[in-house]
Amino acid sequence: MINYARLYYFYNLIPIRTLRFSIFVVLTLFIMIDLPSGLFSSIVSRYSGFLLSSFLIFEVFFYFKISRITPPIFMSKNIYDSFTLEALGILISSSNTSSLIKTLVRKKAVQFILTKANIKRSEISLINDISIKELAKKAFDLAKDSKGKAVTTTDLFAAYILLSEDKTKLLFDKNLKNEEFFHILLWARKTYPREEKPRPIRIRFWGEGIGENWVFGWTIETKKYMFDLTRKVIQEKPLLSGREKEYTQTIEFLYKNKSAILVGEPGSGKTSLVDTLAFESFLGNIEGDLYHQKFFQLLVDRLLAGSTNQGELESRLDNVITEISHSGNLIVFIPDIENILGASTFNIDLSGTLVPYIKQGKFRIIGTTTPGAYKRFIEPLTSLADVFGIVKLENPDKDTAIQMLFEKASDIEKKNNVYLTYRSVIAAFNFAEKYLQGRVMPGAAVSLLQDTVSAVKYAGKNIVDEQDVIAKIENKTKIAIGTPKAQEKKLLLNLEDEIHKYVIDQENAVTAISEGIRRIRAGLESSTKPISFLFLGPTGVGKTETAKTLASIYFGDESRMIRFDMSEYSTNDSVKRL
Repeated sequence: MINYARLYYFYNLIPIRTLRFSIFVVLTLFIMIDLPSGLFSSIVSRYSGFLLSSFLIFEVFFYFKISRITPPIFMSKNIYDSFTLEALGILISSSNTSSLIKTLVRKKAVQFILTKANIKRSEISLINDISIKELAKKAFDLAKDSKGKAVTTTDLFAAYILLSEDKTKLLFDKNLKNEEFFHILLWARKTYPREEKPRPIRIRFWGEGIGENWVFGWTIETKKYMFDLTRKVIQEKPLLSGREKEYTQTIEFLYKNKSAILVGEPGSGKTSLVDTLAFESFLGNIEGDLYHQKFFQLLVDRLLAGSTNQGELESRLDNVITEISHSGNLIVFIPDIENILGASTFNIDLSGTLVPYIKQGKFRIIGTTTPGAYKRFIEPLTSLADVFGIVKLENPDKDTAIQMLFEKASDIEKKNNVYLTYRSVIAAFNFAEKYLQGRVMPGAAVSLLQDTVSAVKYAGKNIVDEQDVIAKIENKTKIAIGTPKAQEKKLLLNLEDEIHKYVIDQENAVTAISEGIRRIRAGLESSTKPISFLFLGPTGVGKTETAKTLASIYFGDESRMIRFDMSEYSTNDSVKRL
């Protein structure tokens, strides 16, 4: 492994790469010059042809064999056996830490880290006090913590930054914690995975052939109620992050000729999982009977539109299934599948139409639903148990959710031609988790980022920073989140006086409220508890008036208050109104 690493490093040096290109050009010119008198007619052209052939053979061998060598044992106990060829070559060929860092900063993945951390090359202090052995050990630990398969060049660079932090204070100057810098490392590993996982040496076919659409067909009923999902994912090229276990489980169900229902909250990654499956199947990366399958999405709204009874809906669905079942290579995606299993306006259950076709193996279905809809509409239908496998997408932990968000952030950057700073992505995660409670993470953060990008592009900018995210979340929630501006600071300092213009006396209560608001805006509130006040007192002392005054003065309008009279919700039946 070490010898291969030395060869890889030497062969990719800029002077050697220039020499290789020059050799190719010179030998090709010698052969071309001899063409008018006949190919290989002179001894010079024959020798040139022999040397060029030998050169190209070695180039092919180097590219397809040597450059794709991976560690014999992923993350083994022997640290150096866990390095990628590129990382190990740089490590053993560097005389000291300074020369190693100078080489690393030329790598794209390392430049990505510098950009996201807002660090310039000139700001990196070169310190030789850190030994190569110490650096390798720290890089190994980082790769292990990030659940990587091997130690990469990004791990080496991150290890140097962290080990030198006590002397350089570089991260401190950039207002970055070690944990946040580790997140940037994870983002870089996700964005540049090829060093760790080289592309497999295989021919990739886009679809089954030139006439695949002629074989499948595209009929009237299919056009009405189906959407070609495969065509969409080819353009988007989706990637899956953090849902590998559920992805594998879905494939296993489909291999068993069963259909699958993905159960998860909105934003948990159900649609992304299906998109990735459709894309990988189209490319032929999934073997067996999932090889080059076509994915179509059933447009449930169109199917239900205009229908007056269950018989009409069953007839529509039966016509669609009859047409698509002839293809033999089709998987149907049904988002919110509960809508055809009893959750629609008409409470119509179409499982009786679907199940016979699925049992016969005519086609397979991937449906999505929420945990609540699954419990209410799908779990009671025992007829579905034999033909559907249930894949539950649990809410990811914070680290996994952040990695999933980084994956989506890279997609947003590519699609919208914008640049997202690390601070903007983390701000979107933190604010969405705290203020956007309707969806699970990272779905809520992705939506917030997309909305922010739209606003930034409309303003004519292409860089999204933390302040842009704050402005968008403040606009959505009408809650002051960012650093208080001069006008708000003045109001906070004089809040007691402003409240006393409307509330007479109650000195202790007004002081407590004002101090509480100031603490909240200083960021000293508990992240696990809601922001709240409990006003106690007999009728007529000013509890409601104080609440109205606070809404009017601090939040801009008295209407920024919702009043619940809990005496109206004292019975069991009335609780449903909440």
